[in-house]
Amino acid sequence: MLIFRLVLLSAAACVMGAYGQLSYHLLEQCRNNQDSLVLSNSRANSAILLTLSQHLPYQGHFHCALTISAPWADGLLFVVRMLNMRWDATRCLDYIKLSDNEQVLLAPLCTARAIGSRFVAMRENRVTLEVVTADSPPSANYTGLNVLFAGYVSRNRCSPNNMCPCLESKVCISRALFCDGIDHCGDGSDEPDDCESVDRHTWIEWTPMLCWMSVYSLFSAVLFKVYSKKKRSFMVFRNL
Repeated sequence: MLIFRLVLLSAAACVMGAYGQLSYHLLEQCRNNQDSLVLSNSRANSAILLTLSQHLPYQGHFHCALTISAPWADGLLFVVRMLNMRWDATRCLDYIKLSDNEQVLLAPLCTARAIGSRFVAMRENRVTLEVVTADSPPSANYTGLNVLFAGYVSRNRCSPNNMCPCLESKVCISRALFCDGIDHCGDGSDEPDDCESVDRHTWIEWTPMLCWMSVYSLFSAVLFKVYSKKKRSFMVFRNL
């Protein structure tokens, strides 16, 4: 039973760790109005993709203060992929707000039209994203939010072997995020037009395959052990 549990845990690790970023659904995963996430300095899990909810319309009467940190990084790259929350003619009814311990970094916002640039390299490596929705549920026309945070290092710490440069913000993010189908830089630097032709046969590509091969080998060992025990039991029974 213990070995079988190890097989399941190994499979889960393959699913979670084979890619360069985490995902988080605020309405479904933020409990007790607050939560915290720490981005890793390894190739995997150096970024987090946040959505408001898996379901539309998203619920009302919600409040969450989510703290994102990357202690190893020089700062956090914040990219707004989609922001469409409820508002009226004068103010935001549902909104997001960014702050650190000392100041508000991004005033309450509910629509991407109010943002000049859709990405910013923040000097802070620890920020709190506050998400608030009004008491009543919105219509399905409001699709919530889709934003991401990625830990970055400055150009003088950028290693060509494991980092990818973001051209406009002049910072570097993990190379595991290069050509993965998601624009982490905000300016498309990590998703060039020739991604399909880029030779990416690095260990990053082979990680999922190697991981599943390890799980398969472990599972085969379990079956062999069970079969061997049954065979020995049968031989002992025959000798009797």
